[in-house]
Amino acid sequence: MIATAGARALSTALIATIARSLRRACMMAASSMVSAGNACAPGVVGAGMSENQFTMFTTPWCGYCHRLKSQLGREGIEFSIVDIEQEPDAAFTVEQANGGNQTVPTLLFTDGSTLTNPSMAQIKERLASLS
Repeated sequence: MIATAGARALSTALIATIARSLRRACMMAASSMVSAGNACAPGVVGAGMSENQFTMFTTPWCGYCHRLKSQLGREGIEFSIVDIEQEPDAAFTVEQANGGNQTVPTLLFTDGSTLTNPSMAQIKERLASLS
């Protein structure tokens, strides 16, 4: 029983470390994908993560994602897009942020924090806190 609890604690710590590493890697990958012209939504996505304030993890069929992309475009907020069906590592990042579920849209901000299916008010609040 003690070994099991210790293994669980070690496993939890390891998962947290992996999730942090994946978030960093995913932000860098999202930046290079957008710079290379992949995973872009014309008129919405900027040149790279350094210019964008967050990455939106999405799927092509997600209605909530389409709605949020439209709202962000109307507000002039630039962001990167990563399709989790095309990027397995990104799907894992989304699972880590959402208790094992691949719930989209999930937004990953430059500070490593996430929001899932947020309202525009929540996004603006988070962006203001990062400024």
